[in-house]
Parts: sequence; structure tokens; C-alpha cells
Amino acid sequence: MNVLVIMKLPDRNMMNHIVPLSQLEEIERIMVVRDTVGPAIDKVEYHCPPSWTLKFLPAAYLLKLGILLRLAREEKPSLLLSFKLYPHGILAFLAGKIAGVCTGVSLIGGPVEVLDTGIPAVETFAYTGGIPPMSKKGVFLLPILRTFDIITVTGNYTRNFLVAHGIPPEKIVVVPHIVENNIHARSREKTYDILTLARLEPVKHIDVLIRAVHRVTASMPGIRVAIVGDGRDRKKLEALTQELGLEDHIMFAGFQQEVEQWFNRSRIFVLTSEREGFPYTVVEAMLCGIPVIASNCGDIADVIADGCNGILIDDYQDVDAFAASIVALLTDPDAMERMHANALKTAASLKSADIPRIWQQALAQNIARDNPC
Repeated sequence: MNVLVIMKLPDRNMMNHIVPLSQLEEIERIMVVRDTVGPAIDKVEYHCPPSWTLKFLPAAYLLKLGILLRLAREEKPSLLLSFKLYPHGILAFLAGKIAGVCTGVSLIGGPVEVLDTGIPAVETFAYTGGIPPMSKKGVFLLPILRTFDIITVTGNYTRNFLVAHGIPPEKIVVVPHIVENNIHARSREKTYDILTLARLEPVKHIDVLIRAVHRVTASMPGIRVAIVGDGRDRKKLEALTQELGLEDHIMFAGFQQEVEQWFNRSRIFVLTSEREGFPYTVVEAMLCGIPVIASNCGDIADVIADGCNGILIDDYQDVDAFAASIVALLTDPDAMERMHANALKTAASLKSADIPRIWQQALAQNIARDNPC
């Protein structure tokens, strides 16, 4: 069996998605159409458009479509799989229809992939207020999504959204995120009380964390926070930190390639996003035994059990709730130890999740059901 994949993901995320597929005995080759050559993975080969096309996206998309069509016709893959619906899922849809091969799409970003084709405005499609209604763009994208033979999602929030909007449940496969690296708990010595690791973009609402820390300093004047990541909001967030007089409490570390040490040097991990698919950072935190305080934003509730291995905040803008949860956890050694142990148990269950088996069943059941090839 050969699989043809189209994606645009960072190398780290790509590894987490592709390695489980490569572990299937049935799969002999994985042909990846991508802007650039990625990491070396068993059975994986890369097919990239010329680098000059990356400066002119319409040309890049047309060439990628051409590459997909050529490979689909010549290699006759059992599955043409896209990671994310737009734009690469649309290319997979077109190539699959023309070449007559089975198609799949992985909605790793959650419902927003069906609701919008670009980067939605902040607070447009928050995942903390229940299942979002269908958008105007979604009315166009939903019929395309229905044509795919396999639709993978990262958790039950996204699955419920799709079912509520008429996607046949038998097409939907929940593939939880696991981390294909050696991150694990190493040291109990801590430098930081709080860690957040994220793109510094509006949708992440790091300002909520900064304002929460400002409230926390009233009862915990020695609190220390590490913000790891970079993005267009960095200067704004640094200015807010200075405005609130938190320069001695909050450290901006910028982008870091090696993240394990940051998790192991921190006591708790905080996530303030308005929407997430299934963030790898939460899995990585738990692999290091770090309890997570997070907004209840989508598939994240499949891994965080409120009060057990972390704390869920229903409103991502509730500064007081984040501050109160931070203080409650950092000042309760028993709760911290209990959540530390439970986070490690959760991580172990995720690490041992048989993702190749899930893919094996999905390929066997969904492709055999329609058998369009």
C-alpha cells in the first residue's frame, strides 16, 4: 500500500503525524508533497515544487496540484491524505476526483478549518462557548468535506461539531495527538512557577496570562514566569509587562528549538487560547509531569480532567479565574503532587496509544466501505 500526503507543517509536528503511519506494515511508501524536504523518516520520500514558487502562492498551489495528479496517476496510492482542509485539502479533493483515488483529510485545527479559509479574526470562532454555528464559508466547504472517504479529528469536540453539521459518523476517526520524541520528566528542581509555550499571536491571548500574573503577585510576590515563543504580539506583550511592573516576574525567552528543559524547569503550564485543536504542548507538559491550567477550548478536554491532572477554565478571557487557579495550585503541595502523578499517568496512556492500529482500522474500514478505486 502506498499513501500520498500533502501538508505544510513544521518538522516537529510533521514527525508526530507521519511516523505512526510509517509504522504500519501494510504501508510501503509515503510520498509527501511539501514546500521543502522534511526530516528523514522510514518509508517517506519528498516531492517539492521549485523554491521560487514559495514567493508566489498561486504558482505553488498549481504545481502542487500537478505533482499530486502525476503521483496519483503513476503510483496509484491507496489514499491521498491532506493535513488541514484549506488549502491543501482542496488540492487533495481535486486530485482525488480527477485521478479516482480515495481521499482523506486530517482536521488538526478543529472546527475552524471548516468555518474559515484563512486566519479568522480573534474572538470569531472561540471553542469555549459550545459548538460554533456554521459560517458562510463553511456552507461552501462542508459539501467538499463530505466527499472525503476518511476524516480524522483530534478529539470529541471536533467530532461532535462535524456530526452536528451532517458529516456521517462512520467517516470520522479520532486520532489523538502523541509526541514522537524523547520528552519526559527529568528533574523536580524548578526555576519557574509558570510556563507558557506558544506562538505570540492574538488567538493565544497571552495578555490574559500576564494580567493574571499581575493579580497573583498580590499573594505571591516572588512568582516567576517563562513565556517561550515568538510572534507578532511580542512587543505588545512586553509593553504590557512593563506597564504592569512585571519585568522582574516575567521572562520572554523567544523561540526555543529544545523545549524539554523549559517544561522540566517549571511547576505548572498555562494555556489561555480561545481555540486549539489538540495542542502538543499540553501533551509535552504532561510527559514531564507538569499540571496544566487551560481554557476549555476544544479537544483539549479529552486529555485534561478538571481537578485531576489539571484545571479547565470555561472562559478564556476570565483573568480572575486563571489567577485564582494559579494561586490555588501553587499553594497546595498535596494538589500539586496529585496532579503531577496524574499528569504522568495521562501522558503514559497517550504515549502508549496505538495510533498505528487506529490508522490501520481506519484505512481498512473506510477505504473498503467505499472502494472507489
